[in-house]
Amino acid sequence: MVNPIVLIAPARHKHCAKVIYIILLVLAGGFMTTTNAVPVKDANWILQANWRVINDAVMGGMSQSTIKQHKNHLNFSGIISLENNGGFASTRSELTLDTHKKDKLNITVKGDDKVYQLRLRVDRYFDGPAFVVEFIAKSSQWTSYEFSADDFTLQFRGKPFASDYQLNFSDLTTIGFLISSQQQGEFSLNIKKITFD
Repeated sequence: MVNPIVLIAPARHKHCAKVIYIILLVLAGGFMTTTNAVPVKDANWILQANWRVINDAVMGGMSQSTIKQHKNHLNFSGIISLENNGGFASTRSELTLDTHKKDKLNITVKGDDKVYQLRLRVDRYFDGPAFVVEFIAKSSQWTSYEFSADDFTLQFRGKPFASDYQLNFSDLTTIGFLISSQQQGEFSLNIKKITFD
């Protein structure tokens, strides 16, 4: 960051000095950088993104989860509890990739043979409905899946949500994963790659 330059001037020039000072502050701001910004073309963006977990505790449930960074993948794991009518855990991050004119979404995952959801959000629905597609995280090997926008269905709290909006990857704001379907017990999902083509 460039330090602002303080000007000392005679009283009759105080007004001019203030104007110049403000201009210098604006120019200095142009040199500021955000050190934790993720390059949109970085293949390892998932390891640099700000992932957070959201569990059924928001509805009174008892499920727990964490997301941890390893050398070349993320691990989303925890315990699904059905107590207090709970039964889901999720993680999400703001999407920092350039998805303009992209029509394929690719993920590479490995897990525990359970069913997971890949969830996408756009600005028009904020934190409400999400576009959802399910996949199985095989335990025997890393598995790659390719999805188009047509593979996703708009859902809200597990039920279809009617809308005339057609998903466009260019509109994406967040991406995440969720495990539910009343799959009680421990779970573990490893995420190696998320890319758009």
